[in-house]
Amino acid sequence: MRTEDPDNLVERVKNLSLYCQNLAEEAAILNTPLVNSIVKTNSQDIKLIEHTLDSLLDFAFDETVLILFKKLCGYYYAIHPQATAEYVLAYRDMWDDEQA
Repeated sequence: MRTEDPDNLVERVKNLSLYCQNLAEEAAILNTPLVNSIVKTNSQDIKLIEHTLDSLLDFAFDETVLILFKKLCGYYYAIHPQATAEYVLAYRDMWDDEQA
């Protein structure tokens, strides 16, 4: 069995963390116009809304993406409250450390 150099492991974890943060920033950049368009046009396209929520949920550890996720959930609640509640629960399961 190979023993990992602790310094190398720390560096690899740091690089992975930076990579994830960069992906979250890209997700925010790419999804901001889409979320704004859905809300502005009063879209009722459930597949588009849910696909967008799924994409945002993957990166909702990032504050900017979380803001987009909350905005779209707030909008979607008027269309489909049950599905919105499921997205909120999915967020809590994945990212919320302060579950009551």
